Amino acid sequence: SVLVELDIIHDVDQLTSTNVAGGLQDFLICLEMLPAAIAHHFAFRHAPYADRSYRVNDTLLEPSRDARTKSGRAAVVDGLRDVVKVTDVIDDAVVALTTTVEDPHTKNT
Repeated sequence: SVLVELDIIHDVDQLTSTNVAGGLQDFLICLEMLPAAIAHHFAFRHAPYADRSYRVNDTLLEPSRDARTKSGRAAVVDGLRDVVKVTDVIDDAVVALTTTVEDPHTKNT
């Protein structure tokens, strides 16, 4: 830590200056987490995910009866299954490998 190198933080009882600096850094991180948590609360609202109905071409579509009555555990399992689904990665890889990009340096103007 810079404060240890500048000899601002000293040894305290049985703690070395490095231990004190580490504890101070951990404490400051804890203080930083409170405004970060409050900012995340406002930046990433739950409202878009709470309403399960959605619109397609100005037509309101309601979720199926199964989707409305699903337990929380089933919804989590479905989410995890969607996260580990390999087909999305394969599809993206195919698109990335088969798409050609023009080199701007060889383009004739």
